[in-house]
Amino acid sequence: MIMAKLCRDAGGSLELELFFDGPFRSLVDSPPENLRLTFTRDLVADDLILDRVRSRKWSGGKAVTVVTADAELGRMAEDEGGKWMKVEHGSSPERTAGRIGGRFL
Repeated sequence: MIMAKLCRDAGGSLELELFFDGPFRSLVDSPPENLRLTFTRDLVADDLILDRVRSRKWSGGKAVTVVTADAELGRMAEDEGGKWMKVEHGSSPERTAGRIGGRFL
């Protein structure tokens, strides 16, 4: 998985959490410590993402950056104190990882 490689290459300078709607499925054999995969089961991923943004804001930590093509989710994240990195709908994982790496590394 390209996101696991990005996290391994970044070491401790990047923390990445990927959210997936639906039940758990194995995507990475042994993900690096700075990569978390969250599966929502019966919940909507957007709700959990916004909870993460709020939690970080309330704890006084650095703002969470939400990487998404969903403009509504991006605006809601900004309204909750997060940041939004816009990506194009249908962007490949490689292109998205490159943009993340270019911005945060």
